Amino acid sequence: MPKRSKEDTEITIQTIMDAVVDQILTLGYDKMSYTTLSKQTGISRTGISHHFPKKQDFANALDGRIFRLFVEKLDLDNGLDGFVKSWLAALDDDKFQATLRLLFH
Repeated sequence: MPKRSKEDTEITIQTIMDAVVDQILTLGYDKMSYTTLSKQTGISRTGISHHFPKKQDFANALDGRIFRLFVEKLDLDNGLDGFVKSWLAALDDDKFQATLRLLFH
């Protein structure tokens, strides 16, 4: 079997990470699994665990994506009143709640 190129490996990792973000926001971190990721990506569970041996490795690899999703819901430009209003509105958003849970996990 020929060795995979670095580009192919990066594409695989990006595919996995895109699915991780999607599932964290829709299923939640606790319900995301190697099986659910495999079903979504078409990559075997063994292939996923080759790149991410432990579930915690997904959270470590999120490279700021989750933090950006968190901050984008907040109004940081219009003082305390703007922030409070955006915070309260964001708390009604399921994806924001999932992001918040992950940040404090």
